[in-house]
Amino acid sequence: MEIANFTSALTEAFTLLERYRTKKIGAESNQAIMLVTDGVPYTYETIFQEYNQPHKPVRVFTYLIGREISDLEAAKWMACENKGYFTHVTTLAEVKEQVLKYIPVMARPLVLLRETHPVRWTGVYADIEVPNDRSLWVIGLKKPTTRKRIRELQGKEGSFKGYKLMTSVSIPVYNKKNHTTIEVLGLKPNEIANPFGQVRIAELLGVAGTDVPIAEIEKLIPPYKLGVNGYSFAVNNNGYILYHPDLRPMFQEILKPNYNSVDLAEVELVHNPQHDEPRYNDSALYMMRKEMVDQKDGLARLTVKVHMDDMKRVTVREQEYFYYNISNTPFTLGIVMPTKYGKYRVSGGLELNQNRHIDATSIFSDDRWKLHPDWVYCEYNYAGTDDRKFDSPEKNMKHFLERLADEKASFNWGQSRVRPLPKCQGNGYYQADCPKSAGIPTAGKNSHYCDKELVQALVLDGEITKIFTDEKSRKDLF
Repeated sequence: MEIANFTSALTEAFTLLERYRTKKIGAESNQAIMLVTDGVPYTYETIFQEYNQPHKPVRVFTYLIGREISDLEAAKWMACENKGYFTHVTTLAEVKEQVLKYIPVMARPLVLLRETHPVRWTGVYADIEVPNDRSLWVIGLKKPTTRKRIRELQGKEGSFKGYKLMTSVSIPVYNKKNHTTIEVLGLKPNEIANPFGQVRIAELLGVAGTDVPIAEIEKLIPPYKLGVNGYSFAVNNNGYILYHPDLRPMFQEILKPNYNSVDLAEVELVHNPQHDEPRYNDSALYMMRKEMVDQKDGLARLTVKVHMDDMKRVTVREQEYFYYNISNTPFTLGIVMPTKYGKYRVSGGLELNQNRHIDATSIFSDDRWKLHPDWVYCEYNYAGTDDRKFDSPEKNMKHFLERLADEKASFNWGQSRVRPLPKCQGNGYYQADCPKSAGIPTAGKNSHYCDKELVQALVLDGEITKIFTDEKSRKDLF
């Protein structure tokens, strides 16, 4: 009967965890080892003394599989002496319940942090859009699915309508009580060992989270302020694209297999006359990528290949990259601008104040006008009620112009959605009372946001172009 080489496995596991713990080499991971086996012949105490003493930075969880196991002491010793948990799984039905017992043990240090707890963001994933506002957590369609079949299904109620890229954010929910009674835990009272009948607890109750559309994050960077050929993008701590103008996750309505792991080096194509490779490994690009992964601030200048006219033509452009980390997230934001132009912007608009009356019906008298599809002029922060749902962006804009005409000087433009978070005390974890203590207001249910500069420019454009729809003015001109 052959026995697994526990010595080699444990040594390699401890080495990998120590490498990240001391030198930050490798992927970020919890300092824990899970041993799943049908028997442990020895305790291997010398290995644990060498790699995990005296502070025991690595927890060890042992799972013994099978009914006919008589010697449990070695596996118990490994877990109990290394701040872990021992589990004996005897039947297939109890696998899930027994395996998940490691979660409360791993959560104890997190719970003991109390008010300071980490916020976790996921990478990009695809969510299906359906016409009846239901969401299905799916990655792809059933195969084989033809393009014609997809177009047929798009017109049916409750059927596939497209994909929406999402990310999720979550925080832990825990019991704030420091102690509980032995009766609640189902323990027998022992007046000698525990005369007060209380037990220290660190109980994780669950996780609270929500989904965030990537499109909502893109809205926070107004494209009209980036100038000609300027754009923004974001990457996560693995260097994968969160959003980018050249991120194309679908091909003919079919989701690509690796849509959520597109690297920054795959969308920014550096031009080097001395190298003809399509993707030359440019050191400046990879240095910028490394700094963005490490969430550092900085700037870079690259000469890249840019496609135009639906990829029919390619040009070479020198661009400047500015990047900055987004606090409390694993994301880094990048702003790109051409080097030789696009640094200056002409701004103008019709000043809207208490002395000027806005007549939305007169300025936009017909339906022959459109708003820019990627620009946010005005919108409610919470648009769940029927009176805040509009068939088109133009009707939404008319609604706010009418409010502006009625409220005049008392009209509230709302606060910018991009506000720097205060530097609260702590080790980088999010503190729930941090924004409140710094005087940062939260958005209420009736709150909205309007880009004053953009709305004033829109009203000016409407006043200037009104002549094309006014028959009387047209007669005077011609």
